[in-house]
Amino acid sequence: MKPQVKKIITKLSTQKVNLSIINDIEKSFDKGLNDSRRIEKILRKAATDLNEASGNFDRARQLASKGIDAAKDIGATDVINLLETRARDAADFADSMRKASDDVLNAINEL
Repeated sequence: MKPQVKKIITKLSTQKVNLSIINDIEKSFDKGLNDSRRIEKILRKAATDLNEASGNFDRARQLASKGIDAAKDIGATDVINLLETRARDAADFADSMRKASDDVLNAINEL
């Protein structure tokens, strides 16, 4: 084979390898983008669920407050203590759920 033909074949083979690497990079990049979109969807659902949980804890706190008022009317000290504890716990959990939701939304913004 003539040296010039061999040089051209070598150059074309090198370009084919380079194109193959670029193609592999693009496939991996596209897969990464698809993965990040899937993860974002999961995180958005988690943030929504956390907000829903927070709302449920807020409602539990409100109901406990009403129960406390009713228990005070009849002088049920044990019930009052129980409901006050439950109201504090519900408020703490609601705050935790809201914070977690905010953290998840911030994580999404980092994607």
